[in-house]
Amino acid sequence: MDKLLIRGGAHLQGELRASGAKNSAVLMLASSLLADEPVTISNVPHLRDITTMIELLVSLGVEVVVDEKMNIEIHANTIKRFTAPYDLVRRMRASVLVLERASEDEGGGNTRFTAGAIRTVYNGVDDLRALMPDLTDEEVAITDFGTYTSDQFFDDMFRVTQYRTDPDMVEALVKNSYETLTWM
Repeated sequence: MDKLLIRGGAHLQGELRASGAKNSAVLMLASSLLADEPVTISNVPHLRDITTMIELLVSLGVEVVVDEKMNIEIHANTIKRFTAPYDLVRRMRASVLVLERASEDEGGGNTRFTAGAIRTVYNGVDDLRALMPDLTDEEVAITDFGTYTSDQFFDDMFRVTQYRTDPDMVEALVKNSYETLTWM
């Protein structure tokens, strides 16, 4: 780690510019997706994760303007895509989860495209009871939950996206869907 070694006896004078924290800046950049108005973030450090996050926002169609002092202005109302390129996501060292933004009347669940339902792989009602502990025996008795296999999930993802999705991202989504929901 770099350090400053200061020996006493001499008067110090001058200016030192301290930049903002990378992890906080990455979170603020991600959070800017929720704003209807332009957002300006100042004093952002010029680091690889920041640059990658800006590239990710631009890849989604977000208008981003960066000045020479690393003040960043984000216009999230220009979003055109909802899937981040995996080659950008995998380069990030910071851990940030960005979910799709939906208007208030379309919100709910994890995406407006699934009508407010959260899609997950499950192998029967016991898996669902772990996710929905308030599910009653009466509800179970009158409902055929069946199963939803990884193969069915993959098929649905490719059908809905017309195969215009990153296969690695879909695999991560499908393979980790149940574990993620039990964690949540």
